Amino acid sequence: MRKRIFCLVCAMVVMFTSVVASASEGEQTEILVIDTTQSGITITDSSSLTNTPDNNTPLVSNPLEQSPADRGFFPFEIRYETHNGAPVIIMSFRVPVDTDPSVLVERDFEDSGHLFSMRHILLADTITNTEQKVVAQTVSFVTEEDGVAVMAQVLTPLIDFNEGGFVGQLELDRTSIQSIATGMESYSFPIRRVVEIANLDRNDLYSVPRSEGSLTLQDVTWLPEGGQMRGDIMLPEGYTAQALYAGVGRGERATGFENIAVYRGTVSRSVESENVFSVIYHGVKVAPDSSGFPFSLNYVAVAVVSILVTAGVLFLVLTKVIPVRRRGGLSDVPPIDA
Repeated sequence: MRKRIFCLVCAMVVMFTSVVASASEGEQTEILVIDTTQSGITITDSSSLTNTPDNNTPLVSNPLEQSPADRGFFPFEIRYETHNGAPVIIMSFRVPVDTDPSVLVERDFEDSGHLFSMRHILLADTITNTEQKVVAQTVSFVTEEDGVAVMAQVLTPLIDFNEGGFVGQLELDRTSIQSIATGMESYSFPIRRVVEIANLDRNDLYSVPRSEGSLTLQDVTWLPEGGQMRGDIMLPEGYTAQALYAGVGRGERATGFENIAVYRGTVSRSVESENVFSVIYHGVKVAPDSSGFPFSLNYVAVAVVSILVTAGVLFLVLTKVIPVRRRGGLSDVPPIDA
């Protein structure tokens, strides 16, 4: 009898083992292929985010202490694929160009029975924006004379601008052209003036003023007016005096001019504003442990029912509800009354 009970228990253990084995074999993973050969993509391996190869000094201090969401970075796309039979999760982020990509990495995590770890970081794209601004550029040169008229003819209507990454063309603002004196000097010059004095009754020098303003009388020319003949001599009725006055004038003049003109216009430059990073996680299947059920609950239910049935049969046998055949046949000995 004991041998039969032992055989029955062994059979139930084998049945339970086969149920568990069939459950573990029933899980299948779909196989896809991801192409990572796109040109222009920069790959950062996961090993480069932990320690430098020479001195084991972290490139960043504990980059995984906070998740990307804790730092304010959220993926705009999450793709589930497989690569060479291994499950792959790809998270894509848009971040400012000065962002360290290590802050986009999640800690190892489980998903669908697989443990995922970061394997690569791809720089998929760089987004550029156009920045514009209005600029003014002043040009100048020095001449000995006022150069406003000269500058209007000599200066080109357009000039090229290239500074700080901004490029474009500036147009001459003709209303801005001006000449500014760079120095002054004193100088003197002669002044000559002729004054006529008419209706003088005689050519008397005393009838002519000795000065005219700041000028001094230098010479007098007498012109007769009308006259009467007395024999062979013409006697004039009067005289006109042409008085020559002379003197020295003084003044100041510029010794040079700085000629100024302004060019104005709108210039632009391309600015890298964002990087697009794709963080790739590769998954490995999680081995079953005692802390959970690595197979379907339906198989667990079948195993439990089988064990309960076996226990019930054993109970009935031990309590003699089910008679046990002995070598001599069925027992006909009545039960002993208490």
